[in-house]
Amino acid sequence: MSLLTALLEPLRRPPLKYIAIDADLPVPAQERSSRVRYCLATEHARLCLLPWSPVLAKRTHWQQFALSRFAQLHGLSVDDWVVRVVDESPPRQRLAVAVRASLLAGLGADVGRKRASASEVRIELLERLAALLARRPDFDGTVLEIGQRSAALVGLRGGALVRLRQRSIEPPDLPVADRATRIARVLVPTIIAEQASGDLQKQPLLIAAPKLELQSLVAQALRAAGVAAEGWPC
Repeated sequence: MSLLTALLEPLRRPPLKYIAIDADLPVPAQERSSRVRYCLATEHARLCLLPWSPVLAKRTHWQQFALSRFAQLHGLSVDDWVVRVVDESPPRQRLAVAVRASLLAGLGADVGRKRASASEVRIELLERLAALLARRPDFDGTVLEIGQRSAALVGLRGGALVRLRQRSIEPPDLPVADRATRIARVLVPTIIAEQASGDLQKQPLLIAAPKLELQSLVAQALRAAGVAAEGWPC
């Protein structure tokens, strides 16, 4: 690829269409171009880490492992959810992602029993992590992403995912200060436990939220509870 092509290529790609709530979904017969790109709020997905196993020699083996793990954790039906497993070099854990088949179909994806093909469907948390690791590939620490109704907590060591939790949180119908306080109160035990499990107590906790005010207030509340937290440029 020439330098000129490399510079122009991003301009040819349409921007990501952010899907935060169901109201953001395109109406039927709209936006069915193969060039449509979507970014789903993380709460639309279920995430889990799969421990490395030399027995799982093929991608299909990891796929079956992920399906059984999601069924165990969330009671997900194979018919209702589309599952993907991110390739990793051994002995790193592998990230598994599940999204409702009906949601993908609403985005114009061609969803089969076990496959989904669309132009692009991305997950907000994974976009954030990719941006972070592009700048700091050996990052040690914890990332907390706050959504509308759930939060995701990810621990990384040497740039590899070592811990992952999703938790329900207060919905956005409270004053922002009250919501931030309640979110921090709910998450502190989880944060402390996950940092201890990943030996990340002395590493930074980066917070991302839909609005900078909420991000700042949650960081303040967590620091008041003894968690070293800082806002993450969103």
